[in-house]
Amino acid sequence: MASAQLAWAQPAQRLEVGAQFTELHLSGIGSTESGVGGRFAWHVSEALALEGVSDFFPTGKNNVPRGGRKFHALFGPKIGWRTARVGIFAKTRAGAQRVGEGRQEGGCILIFPPPEGCYAGETRLAFDVGGVVEVYPFPRSSLRVDVGDIATRLVRSSDRFARRGDVAHDLQVAAGVGFRF
Repeated sequence: MASAQLAWAQPAQRLEVGAQFTELHLSGIGSTESGVGGRFAWHVSEALALEGVSDFFPTGKNNVPRGGRKFHALFGPKIGWRTARVGIFAKTRAGAQRVGEGRQEGGCILIFPPPEGCYAGETRLAFDVGGVVEVYPFPRSSLRVDVGDIATRLVRSSDRFARRGDVAHDLQVAAGVGFRF
């Protein structure tokens, strides 16, 4: 009976949805891409949440020198410290990143910039490690800054960017809002 009463006394677990603006610095080509994204979180406790994040970088299909369009979807835990007004967390996530340009296809005419048809996209395994600072201006909302290192391993050889097996470490900075319910 005592354990049943303690279980009822625990705070309710909360769900959170959010939107964010994000910048991704691509270390392999020295380019910075802007994008938008969304996230979903399940707050297991005040110190632990499980989050899913997806971001889209609409560079444009004709911008092959900067890698074309990019998309990633990542999921993992966020753990840290929270008060009524502020939270500081560490995060680690795993998922996939789709890069619109990854490797040269066939024999293309040597022109600059090459048409996108000369390059095929590729999906890479991605890992994100970093930190999060949140401010809670109202009881069910948050403002957030998220900084992380997204590491991806090149699946195939690319004549333009890297060799197969190389690992790229790309800096991502995101700012957004969230709403808990």
